[in-house]
Amino acid sequence: MGLLSPSARGDLIANVQQIFMKTKLITILSGLILLSGCMTLETPYRPYIDPATGKSASGGGYVDKEIREGVYEVEFQPNGHTKKQKTEDFTLLRAAEITLLNGMTHFKILDWDRGITSYSKPANFVEPTITTTWNVSKMEIEILNKPKTNGSEIYDAKKVYGELKLKYELDKLVEPADLRDATR
Repeated sequence: MGLLSPSARGDLIANVQQIFMKTKLITILSGLILLSGCMTLETPYRPYIDPATGKSASGGGYVDKEIREGVYEVEFQPNGHTKKQKTEDFTLLRAAEITLLNGMTHFKILDWDRGITSYSKPANFVEPTITTTWNVSKMEIEILNKPKTNGSEIYDAKKVYGELKLKYELDKLVEPADLRDATR
């Protein structure tokens, strides 16, 4: 009395094993989801200020402004996970875009600040501050049209644009029509 028959006991054991396997699977999947949320990616090539909203893009991007006629300040602001080479390349890419969008063929680098910056913020009682460091790439360029000399700091905008777009597989990006026309 009250004892399970051998077939009922077998069914019970099979049900418990199924529940255990489902619980194990759910635990593993939950862990993977949590881990994927912790992964951060390098900053994509995009404007730092979203033209549609006017708000800054989370995780960085490029910023530029004309500081005097034909001279621009170009900067790529990465997150802490973007490699130095990519940061510098994206600064060059934006310099090439600015040149082509202005109907010019070349740009000359007048100044280029390539360094590291850091930011510290309070964390918690155990760890008083968290310091994040990232690469900085900020340049001043002069846009030119078919320069007579090709110095070491003068770049062919069309060539730079094409090579870096290919290197970082940016051919899938939607380009402004005037930039597409300039690169053909």
